[in-house]
Amino acid sequence: MNKGWKCTNCGHIHPATENLEELSFERFDALTSKTSCQNCGTYTIQRAFDDRFQSGHFLIVKARNRIRKGL
Repeated sequence: MNKGWKCTNCGHIHPATENLEELSFERFDALTSKTSCQNCGTYTIQRAFDDRFQSGHFLIVKARNRIRKGL
């Protein structure tokens, strides 16, 4: 069975790699990081309450790639 990640916004499946580069992981500080879909740009910012990383806040920002008529 192939392992990977599926974007809930665009449905794109990113095959898993050993170093998880498909998640486009970016660290902001010791408790805050961001992962994003390489296909549509949707991203999740996660911030842990403490250094045990057992709970925290998650903010999901979904990209909209829609062509609007009349613009």
